[in-house]
Formats: sequence, C-alpha cells, structure tokens
Amino acid sequence: MTLFLAGSAAAVPADRVVAATIATATSPDFRAELVANRASGEPAPTATVMLTTFRRARGTWHTLETGRLAGTFFWKTVSGPRALCQFELASANRPHVTVQLLLTPSLGCGKPTTVLLPRG
Repeated sequence: MTLFLAGSAAAVPADRVVAATIATATSPDFRAELVANRASGEPAPTATVMLTTFRRARGTWHTLETGRLAGTFFWKTVSGPRALCQFELASANRPHVTVQLLLTPSLGCGKPTTVLLPRG
C-alpha cells in the first residue's frame, strides 16, 4: 500500500483554500482519497470530510463510492499536518478503509470509521 499525505496548496492564501486533500492510499486493487471541504468562514471555520473509494479494473480506476464522514470538523485541524490519527486501506481478505481524524489537539482523535469495499 502506498500512502500520500498532503496539506493545502502553498500558492493560495490559507483563508482562500476551499478544499484540501488530506490523504490518499493505494493498493494494487483499490484506492482511497480523503478530502476536506471548507464549509464555513471565520472565526473558527468548519469543514466536511469526504471519502472516495476506487477499484482498478482493466488498468483504469473506477469510482466505487463517495461518502461524507459523520460529523463536522474544524478546517484548520483537518487541513493541518497532524489531521490523521489513522488511515488504513486493507485489500486482502476483507477489503476496507479505516479513517480516524483528529478532532482538536486538546480533544484528541475521534472515533474510527470503517468502510467495507466490495470484493470481486
């Protein structure tokens, strides 16, 4: 599995970024992408987080599902460098993606969310 972590685009001022790829993970058969979307403005902007899963078929990635993670998150927390507590893509036996995000530095990590991926 390959894991890529990313923050906001450096060329755009932080207060103008409206979406940030938090992480992507890739296995030979599956790919998962986690994206935060800025939902509100100042003084403490919030965000929604979307998980998109893909399956490789005949050498091309096809979208399986896109879904919103439960809850509302603080933009500066989920778009920051320590947003992920856990991000796992497992493709053997019981394919799944597990996501656990930081709620705030003082509260710590939220509950993990597991999404099952279809076999075959």
